[in-house]
Amino acid sequence: MLGYSYLNGSGVVRMITLQQALDDQRDLNKLIQPRFEYHHEIYRPNDNYGFAFILKTYADLPLDCAIMAAIPHGIYLMDKVVPKSELDAPLKAILSYPPYLTPLWKKYAKGKSVIPIASPIHYALKLFKNEVDAMNRKGTLFIPPHNTAAVKAKYDIDCAIRILKTLPNEQQPVTVCVHWYDLTQDLHQPYLDAGFNVVCAGHMTDVDHLFRWLHIASMHKQVLCCGIGSSLFYASAMGVPCRLLKEPVTYEPLPNIQLNNKAGKEYTVAGMARINNIQRTFSRCSDQVTAEQTEMTRYMTQADLIQSPDQLKRMLLPVVKNRSSINQNKISA
Repeated sequence: MLGYSYLNGSGVVRMITLQQALDDQRDLNKLIQPRFEYHHEIYRPNDNYGFAFILKTYADLPLDCAIMAAIPHGIYLMDKVVPKSELDAPLKAILSYPPYLTPLWKKYAKGKSVIPIASPIHYALKLFKNEVDAMNRKGTLFIPPHNTAAVKAKYDIDCAIRILKTLPNEQQPVTVCVHWYDLTQDLHQPYLDAGFNVVCAGHMTDVDHLFRWLHIASMHKQVLCCGIGSSLFYASAMGVPCRLLKEPVTYEPLPNIQLNNKAGKEYTVAGMARINNIQRTFSRCSDQVTAEQTEMTRYMTQADLIQSPDQLKRMLLPVVKNRSSINQNKISA
């Protein structure tokens, strides 16, 4: 397959192929460099992981317009606080998922519209061309927890490596998909030293990031995650069996970093019960995504709100402006 494209309000939009995703792995240092193709958002984080690009491409909106609503950069588990950067962004609206966050946004985002929406993963999957038949999937894709410039992830990497090495033959070989930031910190080296193949979906500013991740995941029989993250639900949504490694993970904000709108607990009692339920639901090894996992994934990604291209376009038009009508000074996180 040489490539494929979509025709939208900006003309022909090219999409990454499986072969291109694999070719990119030849030079990880190049792959993790920032890329700004199709970046036209005023609020820069909207471009992360290609989310704004995905929504605009699917909805047939010009790629050079800006979405004047904060797009969540992942699937948030907290249900007692909201991300400070998104709350403080000088935008007119918030796009909200999962469903338990909508009441919180309405409480804290005074003067802003709160628009419940399905996670961009669903629109990415509608644009994505899967090139690997399920019968040809091989091995395990391991997703370790990742660090950021603001948060440090702590887990026993030696224990994780021992578990990966002892997976049964039918779950071998193991490929480790490392977050771009961890590659900049050489945190992938223990996996290389242990003999694992290391891949990456690209820098967070890379518009191909999520499509590259989908191509990588599509090649594997299962996705194994250490810690609950968006990848768990993305794999389930695309029909790749996924489960959680029984290895505890903690996340610690770096000094003087305020991630949420207020200090204190991030989870209600119901929120902790939800996390426990997710852990239980994805703890079992299965050769297919179970009905319970599908139900949980649909809830966390708010799949009941998936729209047609025209419906999504109508939903976003009130919060979309053309670049020509917006101040050129971009807003950082």
